Amino acid sequence: MARPLKDGVDYFPMDVHLDTKFDLIEAEFGLTGFAVVVKLYQEVYGQGYYCEWTSEVALLFGRKAGLGGNVVSEIVAAALRRGIFDRTLYEKHRILTSAGIQRRYFEAVSRRRYVNVDRRYLLVDIGQYLKDAAIRWVSADMNPVNADNNPQRKQKERKEEKRKEDDARAQAMKRIADAYEASIGLMPRHVADQAGASLAKGVDPELIAKAIGLAAENNVRKWSYAAAILRDCERRGIRTLREFETERTERGKRIDESGAAAHSAGDFGGLSLGEHL
Repeated sequence: MARPLKDGVDYFPMDVHLDTKFDLIEAEFGLTGFAVVVKLYQEVYGQGYYCEWTSEVALLFGRKAGLGGNVVSEIVAAALRRGIFDRTLYEKHRILTSAGIQRRYFEAVSRRRYVNVDRRYLLVDIGQYLKDAAIRWVSADMNPVNADNNPQRKQKERKEEKRKEDDARAQAMKRIADAYEASIGLMPRHVADQAGASLAKGVDPELIAKAIGLAAENNVRKWSYAAAILRDCERRGIRTLREFETERTERGKRIDESGAAAHSAGDFGGLSLGEHL
């Protein structure tokens, strides 16, 4: 037996001029029929956008309304027959709901932070109504799962992540372009493409800027020199400026300890200045 969601609303709208379906219910059962349908609407909206409807529920509802269970069941059967409630969902799940009920309900709760939804019972596209609320899809046993699974919100989050990534890349490219302009000159397109490829591999923009600076320090103001440094770093598994400086420091200690001759002014992390000229 389905257990209704506790997501009811405190009020629901009702048109002044109802369609002929209600007129037929009133014609068949008098004002009692009309009153029962309104009470059923209260029952539905009090729980959410549907309510379960079994013989036991009908008996208790009839007692509360001061009517016999058979009378209520006859009115419900007529309401189902005339489309006031969806007959297919009633026959399959023993619930009372309709597309109109669901439209009004989801409009009413559209500003809530979370809304529980069972996709088995949907007759409308909730994406038209729940543009900001996070949808909590529920499983067959009505236990909430997949909280915050609102497609619109997910799409918004993905756009925000993409925007942040684009901003970070733009800042990184600006850092590299500034370093290139300060050390070599205006950065041509092919250099920007190669620098961007290094960023895509996870290379720290500060390391790229350092390589450009080393080219200027060694009076070889060419991108090919900086690119050679970056290729050597890639072979060594070095991707950040910190790793680069640490490797150079450790190498210097090893040289001092071995008593080797000092490297030429063009030495950088194991590459000789003339190797890439």
